[in-house]
Amino acid sequence: MPCAADVDYTNVEEICGYQILLSKIFEESGGFVWPQVVNPIIIEVQRQGAYWLKEVRQIISQVLIRPITADMPSHSTLRLRDIPGILDSYDICHRICKGVPELDYIRDVRLKIVDRWLNGDKDISQTDIVLCILKEADCGGRYLDNRYLTYAYSILGTWVDELIQGGRFPGIPLDEAYARLIYMIKEDLSAYIGKAQSKVKKIWVKEYSIPCGLVKTIDSLDTKTLQNYIIFVRYASALGYLADEYLGKNTDHLCSQLESRPDVHPFLREAIRIDLRDRGRYSA
Repeated sequence: MPCAADVDYTNVEEICGYQILLSKIFEESGGFVWPQVVNPIIIEVQRQGAYWLKEVRQIISQVLIRPITADMPSHSTLRLRDIPGILDSYDICHRICKGVPELDYIRDVRLKIVDRWLNGDKDISQTDIVLCILKEADCGGRYLDNRYLTYAYSILGTWVDELIQGGRFPGIPLDEAYARLIYMIKEDLSAYIGKAQSKVKKIWVKEYSIPCGLVKTIDSLDTKTLQNYIIFVRYASALGYLADEYLGKNTDHLCSQLESRPDVHPFLREAIRIDLRDRGRYSA
């Protein structure tokens, strides 16, 4: 198991890749079994994770207190755009290490991200800002200003309209489209769609799914898009919007494709290998 002290905390792929690898080692060692299992590997995962959590809090703080300027210096490797993904990794790691979410801290960071964006830091997409607000709203949203909620729900309604009217999101990168869909297919959108939301979501999933045989299309996806697509496929299958046979035929190829990419961080590559090995063992 790699040491958390050796992680480069200026590299977002390394930060998040390390968390994914720790989570896979934790899972493989029985960490998600109930009643809870305790063994030397799980104890070590939690020890390394605690160090990682401390370091990640520091780098998030550094980004959030940095002066807002029109142009960030080229040597600034961590940007505001990186924080939502790092925060998601922090949430998972905290649950693994401490057994509970750290809701107050996560809320505080989300609100600071939104405040920086409102104060002129545009180094983050509208999609990430809206998803930050919506995720916090899903946790209760007691501390959110009503104007934030009104804005986020208005944009969510625009996303729904775009899909209903045109079938796809216009003018955004594909990885961003999958980030929106991952959220939208999980949430109750009856306020926008009515009772037909299951049928409508299946149409969206079909529109954005890549048939198993189109290997060249999968190969043409950049690595970030492929990562989001894999998450999208898994959620869509778990929610019944994709047939099980699609998931079974496609996921191993998708993960193998991702694992082979030269720009995938070694931590993530090892996590994918563990996942593929375990799934092969369970399906044998």
